Amino acid sequence: MTYTYKKNAIAVITVLHIFSLAAQADVAREFEEKYQKWRKWTKQHSYSSDPTRCQEFKAISGMGLPALPHILEKMSANNGLDFCLEEAIHTITKKYFVDNEWPLGGGGSRAASEMYLEWWNVERFQTPQQLAERLRPWQEAKKQGDAKAAAEAFRAILYLGLPALPHLVDQMVPFPELTTAFSILVGEGNVATAAYAVQTGTYKPKFATPAECRRYWETNKAHYTLPGQEEGERKWASLWVPQEEKIHQFENAFAFPKNSSVALSAGDCWAMTNQMKSAVGEYDIDW
Repeated sequence: MTYTYKKNAIAVITVLHIFSLAAQADVAREFEEKYQKWRKWTKQHSYSSDPTRCQEFKAISGMGLPALPHILEKMSANNGLDFCLEEAIHTITKKYFVDNEWPLGGGGSRAASEMYLEWWNVERFQTPQQLAERLRPWQEAKKQGDAKAAAEAFRAILYLGLPALPHLVDQMVPFPELTTAFSILVGEGNVATAAYAVQTGTYKPKFATPAECRRYWETNKAHYTLPGQEEGERKWASLWVPQEEKIHQFENAFAFPKNSSVALSAGDCWAMTNQMKSAVGEYDIDW
């Protein structure tokens, strides 16, 4: 009987795997069809036409989360106008970049496409830590009664996009106002427009209480969770070290006796820097 149970279980798993592979193939085929229609449109229209405003492009965005790996693959190849697909990334994921994330001098779609590739491969898995960092200035601005700074900090929270949703739910007990952020991210509208509506007091949130948000999330999270997001966050959490600990490691990498006077040559400084990179560089410190 045990053997029969195991045999049946294996059969069910095999069938589910086959269905999963078939579904993935269907998505890939559908995406390629829509992508080729869009590329055909771009060849038929001049560069003065916005390639992200046509119906062919909107059809790609309309595929939602399943299209993301295929969009990123095309962006990685960087053929022709494929960098414009970054517009579909933020439409689907609601991830926007705040000012200090952009390179010096700013940048258009080409810069954004490179930033979204980096975000997809690495930075999206840092969302729990990024949310914690963005909550602090928001709290401080509210405490000081600085409405403008609070609005900017709230917008920065929203710009984390869909990966922030489960972590917003977890933070709603101490910060029930985050129900508004949750409502915006699961809503249909533009995030930046909704953030402005919040600032002007005209936004009507879909959910009024943390309990409503949690119920909605538990029922619908499959529709908002990016491929590989949960596993990636777990792996990153095992490597992540709080900023205070990074500083502590940095200071202790070379500890001199108190009240000592040490003269260092340029060569000494260079050697120390490389040694500190070796000691704590695995934690992604920005050198």
